[in-house]
Amino acid sequence: MNFKELADLLGVSTQTIRRAFATLYPSQVQNGVETLMTLTQSKAVVASLRVKASDRITVSEPLQNVKLPELNNPHEMIRLHRQALDMIETMIPKVETYNAICESTNLKSVAQVAQIIGSGQKRLFQFMRDNDILNQYNRPYQQHIDAGRLVVKDTVRLINNNAMTFPQVFFTGKGEIWIAEMVNGRQRLLPQ
Repeated sequence: MNFKELADLLGVSTQTIRRAFATLYPSQVQNGVETLMTLTQSKAVVASLRVKASDRITVSEPLQNVKLPELNNPHEMIRLHRQALDMIETMIPKVETYNAICESTNLKSVAQVAQIIGSGQKRLFQFMRDNDILNQYNRPYQQHIDAGRLVVKDTVRLINNNAMTFPQVFFTGKGEIWIAEMVNGRQRLLPQ
């Protein structure tokens, strides 16, 4: 189970789960890497949230509305298990699509990716410059090329009957997923 799934089950934010997990298991948390929790770890996180909630219940109003599941109740465990299976079942096609895009070998231009994520090419270029993905000349920083997100290819254009090459930035499948998640997480790029 990942942080988002547990947060959805408990009705709290993903950040709350992430902080509780990092407190209990600091060696297992890596930035940018999704952490999957075992059942034992999930129970420990829920238990730590119960302790924190009981410590602050008189101070914090939102915590009074948090209903944590009873993990000792077999009927509640069965309900949570079924709910988790239903969530997994609905996620399977999304995961297959995600994996297919990540593993694809074709490249997409910035304009194509911008259209896919519901933006425009100029806004996406500006977003990438603002977030230190591209430099001022619209060339990607080496870390993004090394990570396999972006590729620079020379494209040929005819100018006054002379063939000239220009570098052009392309997204890999992995980069397409990465930038879409980054844009969706910030919501600054989409038109108003």
